[in-house]
Amino acid sequence: MERLAAQLKVDGPETRDFRRSAQNKPGHRETKTVTTFIRAALQAAIIALAISGGSVPALAHAKLLSVDPPPADAEKSSGTELRLSFSEGIELSFSEVTILDAGQKEIANGGLALDPADGKIVVVTLPDRLPSGHYTIKWSVVSSDGHKAAGSQDYVRSE
Repeated sequence: MERLAAQLKVDGPETRDFRRSAQNKPGHRETKTVTTFIRAALQAAIIALAISGGSVPALAHAKLLSVDPPPADAEKSSGTELRLSFSEGIELSFSEVTILDAGQKEIANGGLALDPADGKIVVVTLPDRLPSGHYTIKWSVVSSDGHKAAGSQDYVRSE
């Protein structure tokens, strides 16, 4: 033990206490080694958690699943409503949808509503028929469980 302490250049009170207790109590050396190992493993886990920021990735964010009408069927629709289907229920009061044209100019919308039959569908009412063209639908929603998610979706309308 003294050779180990000399190699580690440790000869503090902990080392002396360890030598004394190991000499006086049979089997205590193994217990001390296990305790030291557990303490070191616990410290390493705490350090790893601190380095990672203590965060666990949230897997429960709402994802945009589809936009209706799909671009292929857009000419058959009235063009005054878009329905955004999400993977989770949406809290409408904390959500917004912006539609931009090809020049990144915002297209006014008549407001948002939840589909009464399905709280995962946000209905965007447009004051006028959406003309043919390339659009970007930017969305920011808060799901029913409180997670915020945002994204954008390209949308092409042709007649």
